[in-house]
Amino acid sequence: MNSASKVYLLASLQVEPRDLELSMLLHGSVKFPSASFGGLENLTLRNVMVSTERFKNLRIILPNDEEFSQSLILHAPKLEWFSWAGCASNYSCEGNVEFLCHSDISIEHASIANNEYESLDNGIIGKVLQSMHRVSSMSICDVSIKEISLPELLPEFCNLLSLTLKRTNALNKITSVVLLLKSMPQLNTLKILGIPYSKEDIARFSTLSTKCRELCLTLPVLTIELGNASGKELYKFNAFSHSFTSLNNEADVHQFKAEKYGQTLGGDHHIGNWILEATKSNVENIILRFNKFKIFSLPSGLSNSACLRDLEVRMNPQGLLNLPTTSFVGLEKLKLRDVRVSTNFDEWISSCKSLKMVHLHAVTCVNTLNLSSLSLEDLILKDMLVGSPNFNIKVSAERLRNLRIVWFYAPQPSQSLTLHAPKLEQFSWGGLVSHYSCEGNLESLSKSNISIDFNDERVALGIIGQVFQSIYRVSSISICDYSIKMEKSFSSEYWESQNLKFVHSLNEVDMHISGEHNEIELIKYLLKNAKSLKMLTIRFNTRILPCERSEISKKIRQFQVASSSSAIYFFIDH
Repeated sequence: MNSASKVYLLASLQVEPRDLELSMLLHGSVKFPSASFGGLENLTLRNVMVSTERFKNLRIILPNDEEFSQSLILHAPKLEWFSWAGCASNYSCEGNVEFLCHSDISIEHASIANNEYESLDNGIIGKVLQSMHRVSSMSICDVSIKEISLPELLPEFCNLLSLTLKRTNALNKITSVVLLLKSMPQLNTLKILGIPYSKEDIARFSTLSTKCRELCLTLPVLTIELGNASGKELYKFNAFSHSFTSLNNEADVHQFKAEKYGQTLGGDHHIGNWILEATKSNVENIILRFNKFKIFSLPSGLSNSACLRDLEVRMNPQGLLNLPTTSFVGLEKLKLRDVRVSTNFDEWISSCKSLKMVHLHAVTCVNTLNLSSLSLEDLILKDMLVGSPNFNIKVSAERLRNLRIVWFYAPQPSQSLTLHAPKLEQFSWGGLVSHYSCEGNLESLSKSNISIDFNDERVALGIIGQVFQSIYRVSSISICDYSIKMEKSFSSEYWESQNLKFVHSLNEVDMHISGEHNEIELIKYLLKNAKSLKMLTIRFNTRILPCERSEISKKIRQFQVASSSSAIYFFIDH
């Protein structure tokens, strides 16, 4: 609605909708007749004022503008979800909302800035809270909380389990939280959004009340951000962190995160101690980021943690990460980025019997990576750095489902890949290649992306042919132009002679082409034999002239097509 009229009476509708959303470009009011909308369950209002009777879900979203303040009169005994945001001047609830389970309050009194509304006990937020004492989950913005001055007048929220505080800036500015916590005896989850968890913030907040202290000592996520702390500051912080983590070790910590952006200054052993303290709290996820450390050693005791599941470490390309000599008993996910690892790194990975996911990004290692695992399901090698022009990769993983080996940046070593992965479902391979061998067939493979290139085109046909021969039932394949770029010319009859099994299960083909003869002949072969093909996408290299693109497109459209339901699309590959 965009009329200049200020009042809209919804009495003429001949239907009873379940969901209704109203939006006005100008400020206005909506009145709902008591006899209408008996079946309405969900109402969303934007830029309006409302007086309503029967809803289960009510959202009022208005601009936070003191010139347009809201006066809300509410009678909704069946209300279950209530969200109210904007500038408010009055609130009245006829009866209690007995069925309300969740509320999201972001209101600010219209006269707070002018100090004109101090006579009302606990402000409008107090009236709102009085009417919803059975709620189990509540979200409140900081501007709403600061009106509370007389907590003894608040009802006891005997069902409230979860409280979220939004857009708070610093803990010392939200001491009104304590007044709320006193009326919430069953609260077990407190989320404070927008707060930097420094040691001063945590310490200050933990002194506000016994409930605050209990919540601080049971934080499920513990983040230690050291920044560019000096040696003296690091010493003070270590004393605080040791005391805090010692008190916290009776509660479970789901995630421990430590970040430092400066040099170690001899403080890496403190970080090791914090990590070990976190393991006493059954930590499941550890994230470490040290962008200027020259060396960091994971504490040997970490390998004994039965609860640790995820480990993520990021340093810098010259930073050496020393791993414990023993395997991690329960580790399932490992992410390493911008680190150097020792020569026996692949042996250590193979010894971790529970590892399901390994992601290595810009990891510097020796020129041979030999991974053997009965548990590994997801392996990504991205922009690996080796001190040799050749990189030998051998992967033997019975349960491997996703394998991605890619290089986006130079220098690229020439890869030799030996693969045994009978359960592989997705396979992406890019970069320079000198050798490929597959022990057994990839019968479970459904999607592949081949972007390999060759230093020696004399081996190119043999390698790409071996890749195609090892793919059995793939339904989607993407092929880059330089993967089939060869000096020797091969016709579609050559591909016919290869008896490629995967062509019969193909549904989608995505090809990047430069207009070479071998590319066109492979397309001809695929169209002729892929009986289940639904979509062929051709992506032209930008160097191909428009007239050449037109000629190639016309030629491809004239090829024999085995699938009557296939479609061919042409794009310019930017």
